Amino acid sequence: PNIANLTWKFPIGSTVVFSHMFTENDAETWRGSQLSAILMDEINKFSGYQISFMMTCLRSKAKNDSYLFGTANPDTDHNFLLEFITPYLDDLGYPKDEMCGVIRYFLVISGDVKTAATEKELIDKYPDSVYVKNVNTGEMVFVKPKSYTFIGGPIFDNPKLIEANPGYLSELQNLADHERERQLYGNWYIRPQSSNYFQRNWLIEVDSYPAKARCCRAWDKSATEVSEVNRDPDFTACSPRIYMSEGLYYLVWDV
Repeated sequence: PNIANLTWKFPIGSTVVFSHMFTENDAETWRGSQLSAILMDEINKFSGYQISFMMTCLRSKAKNDSYLFGTANPDTDHNFLLEFITPYLDDLGYPKDEMCGVIRYFLVISGDVKTAATEKELIDKYPDSVYVKNVNTGEMVFVKPKSYTFIGGPIFDNPKLIEANPGYLSELQNLADHERERQLYGNWYIRPQSSNYFQRNWLIEVDSYPAKARCCRAWDKSATEVSEVNRDPDFTACSPRIYMSEGLYYLVWDV
């Protein structure tokens, strides 16, 4: 081990390096690297750009395929990770036992994650994104979609940890409601109650709204442009159309 360089070299020739990416630009320090494996602790603390950038370093002379492995606590606001994980969750945001460990496939198109249950589904849906042109021969080369999986692991899956640290369960149980749901039970959708001012159970579905109802709509204009550093800025958004009649509000989404 070399404590100064945070590296550990093994007799067989492999090397483990410990590092960080505190800012977006720190990813650049890995440009050109050839890595057999990337292990990211608390991967939800890294941006989608950092994660995608590190995946470009997954190439080496090792006999096994290079891979990225990440651990995470549920993070409702990490849209990049949620695109991968949502198929593994139930409607309430908890991992579905029958989906844990199931292999799925993905493409990243213009910074957006596209996932599917099979390679064929991605190939059929995004044919232009699974071929690149060989500039030397002019031949179109097939780009195989990458595979991934998700395994939900609540603390109860680690009885040895509970045995060694029985007080840790108490610490999790004493968290605020939304944090307890995340860290103790693995809920990816839960938010602080203060952010849930608008409750689904306040709504009922209707087939129409009064013809003479008054209409209004609100817009949130954003001006941040997509860049290499910020590939997923907020875009201009608007509320649904809101119709008011006789003390009732009708929310109408454009489809």
